[in-house]
Amino acid sequence: MGKLFSQKRYAVPLLSFVILFIIVATTYFFRNAISIFFIEHYARDQHITVNCLSFDIDSQLNIELEELCLQAPGIKAKIEDALFSYPKNTLYTSSLIVHHISSKSADKPSSNIAPIDITSWKLPVNFPKVTIDDVTINSDVLKESLTFSLIQPTPDSLKFEGDIQATLYLTTTDDESEQSAITADIEWVLSEVIGLVSLNETQLADLKPLLNQTSFMNTQISTHLRFDGNQLFSKHSLNTSFHYNHNSCSMQPEIDGLVVADISLLTQQLSLDVSALDNRIVFGDDCLALLPQVPIKLPNVFSLTSSTPMLVTLNDAVVPSLSLTDENKALALTLIDTGISFPNERSPIHIESRLALKGQLNLNKHVKPSENLAKRSPLPPITLSHSAYVEVNGRDWSLSQIDGVIEAENFSQAGFTNNTFSMSASGSVSSRRGIALQLTADANGLRYLSPEDASIPITIKSVQAALTLSGENINNVSVMSDVTSSQIKRDAVLVNKLTNHLTGNVSDFNRFDFSGDSILSGIAINVSAKQYLTFSSIDVRHDITAQRSSSTLNSQHDVSIEKSLQFKLGQSGQQLNLMMRQQSIDSLQAVASRFLPELILQDGTLDIDAQMKSDGQDLQASIELVNAEIKYADFSASGIATHNNVYSDSAGLQLDDARLTILNANTGVPISNIALDYSIKNNSLKVDKATGNVLGGNFILGGFWLDNRNQNAQLTMNNIDLAKIVELQQQNGIDVTGSVSGILPLTLEDGKVNIDNGLLKSDSGGALKIDGNPAFDSIAQQQTELLYLKDLEFEKLSSKVKLNSDGLLFLDFSILGKNPTQQQAVNFNYHHEENILTLMRSLRLTDSVQNQIEHNIKKGGEE
Repeated sequence: MGKLFSQKRYAVPLLSFVILFIIVATTYFFRNAISIFFIEHYARDQHITVNCLSFDIDSQLNIELEELCLQAPGIKAKIEDALFSYPKNTLYTSSLIVHHISSKSADKPSSNIAPIDITSWKLPVNFPKVTIDDVTINSDVLKESLTFSLIQPTPDSLKFEGDIQATLYLTTTDDESEQSAITADIEWVLSEVIGLVSLNETQLADLKPLLNQTSFMNTQISTHLRFDGNQLFSKHSLNTSFHYNHNSCSMQPEIDGLVVADISLLTQQLSLDVSALDNRIVFGDDCLALLPQVPIKLPNVFSLTSSTPMLVTLNDAVVPSLSLTDENKALALTLIDTGISFPNERSPIHIESRLALKGQLNLNKHVKPSENLAKRSPLPPITLSHSAYVEVNGRDWSLSQIDGVIEAENFSQAGFTNNTFSMSASGSVSSRRGIALQLTADANGLRYLSPEDASIPITIKSVQAALTLSGENINNVSVMSDVTSSQIKRDAVLVNKLTNHLTGNVSDFNRFDFSGDSILSGIAINVSAKQYLTFSSIDVRHDITAQRSSSTLNSQHDVSIEKSLQFKLGQSGQQLNLMMRQQSIDSLQAVASRFLPELILQDGTLDIDAQMKSDGQDLQASIELVNAEIKYADFSASGIATHNNVYSDSAGLQLDDARLTILNANTGVPISNIALDYSIKNNSLKVDKATGNVLGGNFILGGFWLDNRNQNAQLTMNNIDLAKIVELQQQNGIDVTGSVSGILPLTLEDGKVNIDNGLLKSDSGGALKIDGNPAFDSIAQQQTELLYLKDLEFEKLSSKVKLNSDGLLFLDFSILGKNPTQQQAVNFNYHHEENILTLMRSLRLTDSVQNQIEHNIKKGGEE
C-alpha cells in the first residue's frame, strides 16, 4: 500500500511534465500557425492578416525570424532575417519591405483624424535596441522606392539614414508636465521630395514654374517636429535665393528665416507663422523698362511680411495681415483680414480682403525734354493713400468701397510743373457687376514747356476735372468727363476760361468713341505792342474715335467763333483737314473789327479746304473768295475774287500761280478791272503782275514782293485821259482833250514807295480851253502870258514825275503848241507840287460825303 502510494506520488508530477512537454513540443512544432492565429485574433479590429510567418527560438530564448508577411487595408509589409538576442536585448532586422496600395474605392476617405493619446507613452525599461539595415517603401504615389536604414542610438530615439535623413525622439513636452511627445529633426531638399512623387502631366505643368527654380528646389531645409498626440508642431529653417522671369521681367526672391507651423488633430486647424521669415524680392531694371512713359521712380526691392499667424483649415484660411513694403519703408501694400475658402465640388475658390496702399513715390530725376528744369527744381514725393475691399470668386473678381487720394506739391516732371495737385477716386469695379467709378482732380499753378519749343511756356492758373466711369460690363464702359481750366496763357495768347465736356464709350479697352463740346471764353491775342485781337467766345463741338490695337485716331471738330465764323477741323490718323464751306465774309466782321476797326466786310463768300500732317508738314490748301466787297476807311473795293492752291514743302509755304480780280476800287482815283497775278515762294508773297483800268486808260505794274524787302518795280501808264485827270482837281471851266502814257520807276525801301525820274508823254496832240475859271482868271491878271493857255492846241505835252515817301508829288510840265485865236506859238513850262496822299484822301472824302447825301435823299424819298 505504501509502495503504491509512493508510485502515485511520483506519477502526478511526471504526468504533469509529460503534459507540459507535449504542450511545449506541440507549441514549438506548431509555433508558426499558433502565432498567426493569435496575431490575427488580437488584430482583427485593424483587419490585419498574416500571410507568412517563419521563426525559431533557441535555448537562450533568442528568436530568429526568417520572414513575416502582414497585410492591412492599403498596406503590405514583409520582414526578413530578423534576430532578437535575449542576452543582448537587441532586435536586428536585415530587411523591411512595405508596399502601399492606393485605394480604388469611389468613396472618399474621412477627413477626420482622431487624436492619439501618447501623453503617457514610455518605452519599457528592457525594450530591445532596434536596428534595421534596409527599409524599402513602395507606393503608387511614389515615382521610385524609398530606401533607408533605421538604428536606435538611445533607448528613446530612432535615426533614419538614406533617402530619409531624420532623428525621432520620444521625450517629455516643453511644459515640464512629464507628458510624452514624439520629436524629430529632419534635413531635406524639396527637389528630392518632389522627385520621389509620381505626378501626371497636368500636375507637372502646374509645378513647372517651381521646378525650373533650381536654386530654390535644391535648398537645404532643416525641420524640427514635435507631436504630442493632438498637436503637431514644426519649425522649418531655410536660406535661399533664386531668379525668376515672367513676361520679360526678371525677379530675384530672397528667403531667409523660420516658418513655424502648428497643426491640431482635434480642430484640424493649421497655424502658420512666418513673422520670423525675411522675404525680399528684387526686381530687375527690365521690369521697370516695361513702363517707359511712367515718370515715377518705382522701387525695385520689396519685403513681404506677415506679423500675425495665418489660420488654415481643410475648408478655408484666414490671413490677418500680409504686407508688401519697399526697402525704405516709404510705400506699403497691405492685405488685411484676408479670408480664403478653398474650392470644392460645389463652389470655386473664394477670396476676400481689405486692401490698403499708403506711402510715397519719388519722381525720376532725369527725364527729357526738360532735363535742366528737372535738375534745378526740387522733386518732392507723391503721397498715396488708397483702400478698397477685394473679392475673388473663381474667375470673378471685384474691387468695392474704393477710396483713394493722390497728392503732390511743387510737382516737376518732363517739362511740366505745378504748385499743388490732388486726385481722389471712389466707387467699385467688378468683372460681373461692371464699373461705377468717380475720379476728381484739382491742380493749381501749372506750367508746361513743350519739347518743340522749350523757351515759351504754357501756364494755367487752375484746373478742375471730374471723370465718371460706369457700365454693367467692364468691357463696355461709359465715360463722362468735365474739365474747367482758368487763365491759360502761351506767349501772346490768353484764354480766360476753358470748359470741356465729353461723353463716350470704351469697348474692350480697345475702341474709344467720344463726343462733346468745349467753350473758350475771353480770348485775347497780343498782335502788337498795344493792340489786342479779342474774342468773347469760341465754341467747339467734338466727335472722336480711336482704336488702340491699330493706333488710329479720327476726330471731327466743328468750330464757331463768336457764333459767326464757322469751320470744320478734322483728323484722320496723322492727317488734318480744315473745311470752310460758303462762309459769308460778313460773318468775319466781328473778328475783323477787333483787329482793324475801320474795316467793313459786306458781301462775298469764302471757301477753304486744307489738309496737312499733324506735325504741320505737307500742307495743301484750296482757297476761293467769290464776289467780295470791303471798305476800309475811305477806301472801297467790290467784286473781289480769287482762287488758289497753296502747298508747303521743306522750304516753307508755296503757291505757283494765282490771280486776284477786283471789279471796282476807289482809292480817290477810280480803278476798275484790276487783275493781280501773284505767287508765294518760301513763305514770301509776290505780285508777279498787276493790271487795271484807271482814268480812261490802263496801267501795268511789274513784279514786286510783299515782304518789306528793298526792291525796284516799274509802273507803266497807257492812254491816261487828261480830261479824267482834270476832273480829279474839280476845277470848273477847264476842258482838255488828249491822253498821256509813260513809265514810273518805283523804289521800295523800308516799306515806303518812291518814284524818281518818272516821265509821262502825250500820245498825240490835244487841246486845252479855259473859260470861266476864277482861279485861273485871277492869276492871268497878274501874268498875262497865261492868257495864251485859254485856247491852246498842243502838239506835245510831257511831265517829269517824282514822288517822295511822304506823299509829296513833284510835276515838271512842258507844253508845246499854239493859240489858234491869237496865232501865237506857246512853249509853257510849269512846276507843280502837291501831297498826293492829302489829295486822294480829300477826293475819297468828297465822294463819301456825296454818296451819303445821295443815300439820305433816296431814303427820304422812299419814306
